[in-house]
Amino acid sequence: MKRLSIPAAVFIVLALASPAQAQNRDLPLLIEASGAYVVTTGSYSDLVKNGWGAQGLIGYNFARQAWLMGNFAVNWHEGEGDLPAWQNYSYFGMLGYDALPPNTNGDIIFYVGAGGITFVPDADQVESRTYFGLNGGLKIAYDFSPRMALTLTASAAVAFSEEDFTGGTTWFFPLGAGLAVRL
Repeated sequence: MKRLSIPAAVFIVLALASPAQAQNRDLPLLIEASGAYVVTTGSYSDLVKNGWGAQGLIGYNFARQAWLMGNFAVNWHEGEGDLPAWQNYSYFGMLGYDALPPNTNGDIIFYVGAGGITFVPDADQVESRTYFGLNGGLKIAYDFSPRMALTLTASAAVAFSEEDFTGGTTWFFPLGAGLAVRL
């Protein structure tokens, strides 16, 4: 936990104290592309190994510190042992709260959302299925120019999947980094 808190503290200090304060509230649209390491738990982790993901996000700062966001992610997992590989597609609508005051050099956004997660096993005899899901997490954005930001994301997503398909409710924990453009 100590290792994770040091980078977060550095990010906060940079966001609050940077001499090149970005006027990011004048640019309310955030478009992000990122990659992630995806940890799985529970019965699903008996079927697949931890994997990698890619995501796209669009966010709109519609009020002083409130965000409306939507994202799409693809995760790739190798199968455990002789089991097939799986892909997961997730799509969520989210509401976020920016903990930093306006006109700082970045954002610290806490968010929650709902959507769906599609499971696609790499096996001919098993069809893909989509389940309702919830997610939440923390997104840190550091503006290194008025239009560009480096982002770090720690999140959790849960799919309410069937016992006979994935072993029951399935949890994902993506830890990601990316780049964002402000428009």
